[in-house]
Amino acid sequence: MLKMPFVIEGLVKYGYTESSLMGMGWAAFSSAVLFLIPRTAMVGAILLTGYLGGATATHVAGGGAVAFRGGFWGVGLGGSGDAGYSSAVSGGVE
Repeated sequence: MLKMPFVIEGLVKYGYTESSLMGMGWAAFSSAVLFLIPRTAMVGAILLTGYLGGATATHVAGGGAVAFRGGFWGVGLGGSGDAGYSSAVSGGVE
């Protein structure tokens, strides 16, 4: 794992020690590998959900902003973020 300065600063900002970086990295990596193997995909999905939930909770507890509207997810997936939102709300009539 690479110990980049901005990663270390983020760990310290949220109250983690530099030595916890390797454990967090291996937890994320091993959960992702389990998720990619069809036979262990369910276990990997549960572990990734817990890992990312903990990351989100740490971010929110530290005062970080959270966006839950469609724009947050849509932009991350390369879309406009509001594709289909207005038609879903208005019952399909635009």
